[in-house]
Amino acid sequence: MRSNQLQLNTAKTEVLWCATSRRQYQIPQAPVRVGEDLITPATSVRDLGSNTSMRSHVLKTVSNCFAAL
Repeated sequence: MRSNQLQLNTAKTEVLWCATSRRQYQIPQAPVRVGEDLITPATSVRDLGSNTSMRSHVLKTVSNCFAAL
């Protein structure tokens, strides 16, 4: 990020762990280190950088995963 002259704004940065209901107990509750900052996981987040729907995002991700396998 620094090579592109970007800075992390910890006040606006959010992390969301995704898992099935059976695996939710495995999700870490500790803050995630990003560079020198600690970001606390949230229960819901907003994506302001993209205008794609979650459905299309999931479909593309699944498609890419199957292609890699």
